[in-house]
Amino acid sequence: ANSVSDAPSVDAVSDRLINHETIQLANQLRPILTALRNHVLAAPFQRPVTAAEAPGYHDIVSLPIDLGTMWDRLKSRYYTSKSLFIADAMRMFHNCRTYNQPDSYLVRTANTLERFFIARMKQANLWP
Repeated sequence: ANSVSDAPSVDAVSDRLINHETIQLANQLRPILTALRNHVLAAPFQRPVTAAEAPGYHDIVSLPIDLGTMWDRLKSRYYTSKSLFIADAMRMFHNCRTYNQPDSYLVRTANTLERFFIARMKQANLWP
């Protein structure tokens, strides 16, 4: 019963380690994403932008992302590294600045949320 073939494969062990690390990372990222979603200014970023509310958005923004999508990705263990999570958040702010006028309410809101996000990531020792 204790033959070599009974030992877990290297792949199975490495999948378990990755899974454990991914779950640990998700547990660190969840409160940060929750705080961002609950921020008083976060409403415009909660769900995907529609063509109806932002004409031409999808012509200008090729990789849309929003807090709801990030939440789904967090739950599905998509974020296997903090850099994937940071990239999505920073892309959300960048997309807002790309589509909207620099002095618009939405860009000012994105800038405020970005500062909040970076501060929370630094507090958690997750900022590069």
